[in-house]
Amino acid sequence: MGDHGAALDLYQRAFQRYSQVFPDDHPDVLSTQQGLAATHEALGNLEDATQLQQRMLEVLGRSLPNEHPKVQSAREVLADLLVSSGKVEHALELLRDLVAVLSAALTADHPRVQRVKLHLAEVVEEGEPPGPR
Repeated sequence: MGDHGAALDLYQRAFQRYSQVFPDDHPDVLSTQQGLAATHEALGNLEDATQLQQRMLEVLGRSLPNEHPKVQSAREVLADLLVSSGKVEHALELLRDLVAVLSAALTADHPRVQRVKLHLAEVVEEGEPPGPR
């Protein structure tokens, strides 16, 4: 569909420049890092994508509470990358933690809680990430 190689080059240059100017928790840095991770994933570079996503989750975890939607989303994306990389147990741990955080912050019947529980069940059952979020 697109030229992922060219996108990777652009994201890498933007990430490098933003990282020189802004702190690591700046929205432009995080957004570019997320795009860089997604591009690595599209190219099949799961190790690089996973490392970038892990680093992004660490930064978000320092600057936002666990209940924040951005932290939750980053955790879920990391879990999918881990499953794709064959690290299912680590992914399950992340998803179980996410269910616990969401259950404490939201009602048990909240759609977000239910969706993440379904995601967890699918990973447990199939050992593969579910379809699009």
